[in-house]
Amino acid sequence: MDPVKQLVFLTGICGIGKTTYSQNIAAALGLGHGDLDDSIEKHGVSIAKLKSRESSGENLVTEDGGVDFREMESKVLRSLVNARNHVIALGGGTLMAEKNQRLIKHSGGMLIWLDADLRWVADKVASGSTEDFLMSRPYFHQAYKRIIDQHAGEGPTDSFFEAFKVIYAQRKPGYEIADIRLDLSYMSDDLVVEAVVSSIKELWQKARDPQR
Repeated sequence: MDPVKQLVFLTGICGIGKTTYSQNIAAALGLGHGDLDDSIEKHGVSIAKLKSRESSGENLVTEDGGVDFREMESKVLRSLVNARNHVIALGGGTLMAEKNQRLIKHSGGMLIWLDADLRWVADKVASGSTEDFLMSRPYFHQAYKRIIDQHAGEGPTDSFFEAFKVIYAQRKPGYEIADIRLDLSYMSDDLVVEAVVSSIKELWQKARDPQR
């Protein structure tokens, strides 16, 4: 990690608030803000369309799990790792690819894992528009639909929460390469930003002066 570069990446499960938190953390640190998904969109590609296996006319995502989307994601990430003085929100599944993990690790940036109790995250997302959430996250939507199909006729089941557990289990190994993990469970947005900013400053100070 290079404290002079002042580059921070945020990772974590979809719905935890990486985009909003990255904006507020960047503002608190006086740094620029970036978002991997937004950067892909700026290449003239719709994220929802790119991720969706059901896109009509354009085979942008393969049937075996979105290889084409991940390739595009890696391509855009390679340009972002050269940034300085930025806080960048990664996609929830970015670190599933080992090559993306290597890009982050060799970037000189700091990787922070925003983690939380999955029930809290599910309830937080469910308090808004679950339909919008599902439609903008096809991978999560697919897990959600599979769980509903599996439990058909078995009585009520919390399919939304179960889908979070499935996605989290798939992506957790990538999150675990982070320089630091912060548990945001039941914290207000202001406290989250304060905790993350404090952790970033502490890690930068340690990197500048290891003996301190």
